[in-house]
Amino acid sequence: CILLDIEGTTSSIDFVRKDLHKYLIQNIQNYIVNHWNDVEVQKVVKELIFMNKEENQAAIHDENSDVKCKDVSKIQEDTINKIKNEIQSDQKSAAVKELQGLVWMDGFTKGELVGHLYPDVVDAFKIWKSQVKDIYIYSNGSVQSQCMLFGRSVYGDLRKYIAGNFDTNVGSKLDAESYSKICQTIGKSPNEVVFFSDRPKELFAAKEAGLQIVLVIRNPECPMFTEEMCLLKNTDPTINSFLEVVNNAEEEEK
Repeated sequence: CILLDIEGTTSSIDFVRKDLHKYLIQNIQNYIVNHWNDVEVQKVVKELIFMNKEENQAAIHDENSDVKCKDVSKIQEDTINKIKNEIQSDQKSAAVKELQGLVWMDGFTKGELVGHLYPDVVDAFKIWKSQVKDIYIYSNGSVQSQCMLFGRSVYGDLRKYIAGNFDTNVGSKLDAESYSKICQTIGKSPNEVVFFSDRPKELFAAKEAGLQIVLVIRNPECPMFTEEMCLLKNTDPTINSFLEVVNNAEEEEK
């Protein structure tokens, strides 16, 4: 079966790092204020501000007290600042990643965001599906945001092609154990799974777990190749498009 990274593999790095990042920064404050009492938002608040349940609930729900109303504003301000600091430093906790996914989901639902995918992605999905190959996604972004990206993409709703999604709740993408867990979850032996990514360190971890790996280089003209990339190019398949793999497989079957 197929296991795919997103950023730099199925979708442009610029879309993830620039478009989605910009939308998050511009909308995170309003989202938190407007959805303050939502369970998901309160979960993030409790993890970031380290308030106990009684204090948190009192500050949120007692609107008759001026002091507590001021507390809510202060809590919101502290929460927003902590979240923005994590985003800017690219050191996002699991809770912030979950909230990030909710903000993006809101943007996709409103039509303010449309998921970018490389043109070969939808064609490869169709061919893999016809070959009865299950497709799974493994990304640092939350499962919710993954589903929205593929559900509201420039090519329409592609979720019907995807058998399942994994995020960092299963573990770090740099940890071989994460890939072992995914294989156990989907009921496949590691050597039955092919992992595609543009990140050498992720590929090394997957290979350590026994998966087959493919290095994806979406910009072949880019002069910046790391030592790890060069090493992988000498030992494992390297592609610029999923169709290279699909076409090669079809030729081998003939």
